Amino acid sequence: NSLVFPRCKQTGLDLLNRFPKASKEAKKIKTLLQICQKAKRSRILYTVLGLIVFWLIAETTFDLKSYQQHVVAFNNEDTTHQQLEQAEKWLTSYIAAPYYRHIISHAFLSYSEAKKFLTDVQNHRETFLWGPVEEALAVNLSAALSPAQAYLKYYPYGQHAKAAQDIKLRSQIQLAQRQYEDTMRKIAFVVQKDLQNPKRLSELLDVLRELPYEPEAETESLRQERMALEQQISDQLAYLKDQQNWEQFLVQIDQIMQSENLFPAGLLLSRHPPDKRLNRLKETFKTMLMQRLEKQVSLALTIKQLEQASESLKDYAQLPGDLKTPQHQSKVAAWQHDIYERQDEILYEKARTHLDIKYINQYLQKAPLKTMKKEIHDYKVYLESTSGIMLNKLHLKLAQIQWEDINDKNNTVTVLLNAREVIKNNQVNAEPHTSTDVIGISADFSAKPSDKVIIEIKVVNKDFFFDDDYGHASAEIILSELAEASNGYKLPLRTDKGVKTGTAFVEIENYPQKPVLPVWHKM
Repeated sequence: NSLVFPRCKQTGLDLLNRFPKASKEAKKIKTLLQICQKAKRSRILYTVLGLIVFWLIAETTFDLKSYQQHVVAFNNEDTTHQQLEQAEKWLTSYIAAPYYRHIISHAFLSYSEAKKFLTDVQNHRETFLWGPVEEALAVNLSAALSPAQAYLKYYPYGQHAKAAQDIKLRSQIQLAQRQYEDTMRKIAFVVQKDLQNPKRLSELLDVLRELPYEPEAETESLRQERMALEQQISDQLAYLKDQQNWEQFLVQIDQIMQSENLFPAGLLLSRHPPDKRLNRLKETFKTMLMQRLEKQVSLALTIKQLEQASESLKDYAQLPGDLKTPQHQSKVAAWQHDIYERQDEILYEKARTHLDIKYINQYLQKAPLKTMKKEIHDYKVYLESTSGIMLNKLHLKLAQIQWEDINDKNNTVTVLLNAREVIKNNQVNAEPHTSTDVIGISADFSAKPSDKVIIEIKVVNKDFFFDDDYGHASAEIILSELAEASNGYKLPLRTDKGVKTGTAFVEIENYPQKPVLPVWHKM
């Protein structure tokens, strides 16, 4: 019996294996093993009972000590909130413990007494937490926020919970209002500081439009202040944008006005929205435009490059009325007339110089004033009547012979036209340095102005023994040139030896008369 159970069991089993099962020794060993087993069970039971008793005594001792400590704290005026909290937690745990807990402790603190004590502690603790709230409220709302939050932390459903929530809400609104006011003051300060910074103003306007972060924080006065500040920023942004647009517009206008063509600037001015600054700019434009036009017209009249100046004057007429004045319009009209006169004169002089149907038509079609229209038209009729058509009833006329040193009577003058005799006069008298007029006129003949004709003139004095050669001449010439020769076409008369005896003048009668184009003149 004195053997420890594990050793007893092991030794018994070793001995049991050495003896036969039915032997006395084996039976005795089995009896001893049973005794060891009973001894083990007894020890375990006593140990468990001892532990239970120890635990009950320890728990009861702890409960008694805790109960007395919390009773003292409850009755002490200087007890802290933490001590009351510990008491409440212990009582709550005591009441909520299972039935097998605090068995002995119920002798001095029953369940009902613990529950009543817990209620008293809770009430005392709630009063303890609410007292600072009431004291802080007497000072200001902000001071009451922290103790009210502490109260709600422990008693979210306490008897003062609604009042604490109201304090918390009102404090939050008050704080939000102060933050709102601070934000508004800061924004207003930055606005004044950055009045010329559109990017910064836009950012501030975005911030304002997000306010208030808490709708309850905005009073009517704050709302009015916010709206006024928003309007101020919006107006300033509009002003800065207008300034920027105006400066860009001025740069654009200035670039155009530095060029030769000012009229695109006029179109920009006319399309720009009304503005006081625009009126001053328009006055500057009108003055500059007239100076530029006057210079351009003067130069054009001098160097005869009139087209560009004329187009500029026409462009002026297309400008809106607010970019023109009656005085300026009168000047432009006078300049335009001067340009037209010079253009008319230039076209006329070309026609007068070239005497060609191309330039004649050019004048009739393009001359702006057509001052010389009648003269040009008459010349056109003449050109058309002598252009490639057959002319009939033409006469070749030997209009005159101017004699040199010939002195003889009854000279015979013969004129051949294209190898055919058309004039013959044997009664022509010649005296030195005189002239004989209208020696003869041919019969009718027909020819085109462009035909070439051959004229041969021969002057002889027939005698009994031999003929005296008083000169001869021949020429091949286009009919129109012959007919248009001024004062007749001259043919020098020379002898076979080359001695000049006179000059014959021939003309074409019934050839259309060539009009004389006078020098250009004003109407």
